[in-house]
Order: sequence, then structure tokens, then C-alpha cells
Amino acid sequence: MVTAASLQAQTTASTVPVGYLAITVPAAASATSPSNAAVSVPFYAGLIPAGSIKSVDSASSFSIEGANWVVNQFTAAPHFVRIKSGAQTGRLFLITAHTANQLTVETRGYTLVSGAPATTGQIQLQTTDTAEIIPAHTLGTLFGAGAIGTGASAAVADNVIIWDGSQWVVYFHDGTSWLKSGSFVSQNDAPVRPDTTMFIVRRALTPLDLVLIGTVPSGLERTDIPGPGSVFASRRFPVDTTLGALGLHSLPGWAAGSSASAADEVDLWNGSTWESFYYNGSNWKKAGSFVNADSQPVAAGTGLFITRRSSATGTTATLAQPLPYIP
Repeated sequence: MVTAASLQAQTTASTVPVGYLAITVPAAASATSPSNAAVSVPFYAGLIPAGSIKSVDSASSFSIEGANWVVNQFTAAPHFVRIKSGAQTGRLFLITAHTANQLTVETRGYTLVSGAPATTGQIQLQTTDTAEIIPAHTLGTLFGAGAIGTGASAAVADNVIIWDGSQWVVYFHDGTSWLKSGSFVSQNDAPVRPDTTMFIVRRALTPLDLVLIGTVPSGLERTDIPGPGSVFASRRFPVDTTLGALGLHSLPGWAAGSSASAADEVDLWNGSTWESFYYNGSNWKKAGSFVNADSQPVAAGTGLFITRRSSATGTTATLAQPLPYIP
């Protein structure tokens, strides 16, 4: 099971809060019985102020007032842009290209609009909104040399497995670079999204001690949970919470039911297997049990595999998570 140690946040008059989270992935029981852990990174790799949105220029691009960047300086290594204020505060986009002042982003199926109220599948940005640039954590930056078991193939190395919305994508380190199973192209710069959880397979016979470090989130965060479909979502903040406190069941269109198979479902990894939970209209329940599971722990640095059987798009697919502490 993932073991979360302490978070320590430090602030000064001139810096943003930084902190760390220590997580241990247990040793494999044997060479053929790996251990597994669900791990997310509840910190940013840094913050770069950007400014106010000047205009929405296309379905996937917008300009920043007064920006004067070196073209594509934020794509030489992956970066995100985060909406810092306005109705879309906490929404995150991967930057795919940019000019001196215009960002083109991965919208993950949404269309960017301004002015008129957004409709289903649209994200409305305003010229009063502000943004900031966030360097992305990557496989290469998160797992340094010697921090993970290497091998000639995914079958013998430790694995980092990421859900892409429709399938599990398996990564491993061959001793030189991170690779995707079935490919020889380096994946050192593969971004690890703050709203995504990794599934780590540990084949080495010693524990894997990870120290996750970075800038502590200091505002509301948004996580898209579209349906019908599945996401492996992260906790987003470096503090523990409970299933009931997350508020998933308050999302518009969240399907309650009398069983996990009949409702929108949340699966939590307990260190050896998935435990399924569903909302019955009044309380959270664990599959196969009638006990109230509202207080089921969701630890910092872990995640939730969420399956929405109901249709959810636009604002009904976005979980807004308020800041759970004073920054």
C-alpha cells in the first residue's frame, strides 16, 4: 500500500509555498510477484506568471496580454498553462505550440470560446481571466537515475502505467531512457499531468522510496471527469481527504444506484486489489457492504479510478476542488 509521510510547507515573503511528500512503493514479494501502488504528484514543478488573457483566437488557442516569450520556449520541455482567475480558475492545458504571445493548447476534446455563455463541450475564457505557466513533471524528472528498476523490456523492469482515457499505457526504463512498451522512442519528456494518477509496478525486491517535491497548489483546482468513460484522477492536494468530502456525488448528472455496476463508480487501490465504491443517493457504499463509506480515506499522493456510466460533458464533467488549507 502507498504510505504517505508528512507534508512540509514553507513560506516566505518572497516565495510561493513549497513542500514534499514521501511515498514508499513496497518491495516485490518475489521476482514473479511484483508490488503495485497508485501514485499521484500533488505539487507543481514551478510557477511562471503569464498575465491576462487578451483574446481567444481559435478553438485551441488564446493570447496573453503583454507577453514576449521566445517562440516555443515552453515546448522544448513540456509546460502547462493554468487559468489562475475567473470562472475557469484551476483549469489546466498542455501547451503544444506558441508564438511570442499566443498559446496553442491541448483541449482534450473541448472548444475554447469567449464572450457568449459556453455550451456543452465548450470552455469559456474571458479577457479578465489571468493565467500562469507551469513546467510539467515528466517521467525523466520524477524518476531520477537509479530510482526505479530498469530492464530490457516492460516485462522485467519496473513499470509506470498511465491511463490515457481509453487504455493503460505502459512505460519502463531500459537503463538509458524511458520507453513506451512497443516503441524505441525516448519518453523522458512524457508529461505527467497533475490531475492524473500513475500505477507503479515494482519488480525489484527492495522498496521504492519516492520523494515528491514542488510548489504547493494555492487555489481551486479543476479535474475533468467526462462520461461515459473512465479517468484515473489524482487527489490534487498534498493532504488526505475522504470519499464523501471530495464531492464527486454532487457533480451534475452523477449517477447514483443500488450497486457499483448500476451507478457511477469509484475504485481505490488498497495495495493489492481495487475496492469499488458507489453512491446510493444518500451515502457512499463499498461494493458488497451496507456500511456507510462516506469517511473512506483518500490519501494524499494517491488517486481514484472513476468510471462514469452516465453521460457527462462540459461543466457536468468538471470537479472543482476548493483549497483545503490556508496557503
